[in-house]
Amino acid sequence: MNSLVLEESWNLAKACFLIVRKDKEMLIYPAMMAGAVLLMILAFIASLFYNVYVFVASIMGSGLGADQTYSGDYDIQMFDESVVKEYGLEDLRLGDLVAIQDADSSYGRVYLKGAVTIGIVVHSNCVISGYGPGVTTLLTSRSGKIVPRISADANIARILNLK
Repeated sequence: MNSLVLEESWNLAKACFLIVRKDKEMLIYPAMMAGAVLLMILAFIASLFYNVYVFVASIMGSGLGADQTYSGDYDIQMFDESVVKEYGLEDLRLGDLVAIQDADSSYGRVYLKGAVTIGIVVHSNCVISGYGPGVTTLLTSRSGKIVPRISADANIARILNLK
């Protein structure tokens, strides 16, 4: 039985290779996805060493309560000017690495005292209530074992020498 499955799998792989050999455009999507995965891996590694902004989970909005964090983001609410100034968020940029205190993203996005989540800013601000710059989760610790380090160079474009 196993040899039959193996033979069928091998035949299927050969058929796929022949299709890609005839139509090179079929490689575009897998190549783009490989690039995106590589970028996320680099962002993950960089987040171990740099965090530029540290703020509390109480200012997070849209995306809270999601049942998973392997896709999507959640938003920093930027409507209270005193909070924006308190945490220095007026200069927040796309690609910045951020640390969110009291935020746990282990099994979805929740407020949890003592937890820490590290993320990357993936979209800009918004004027709709509950929305703002979006943060995609890279790392999280329910017990707060992540200790954020503030660095002005904690932007993925700078880390990859693109800026």
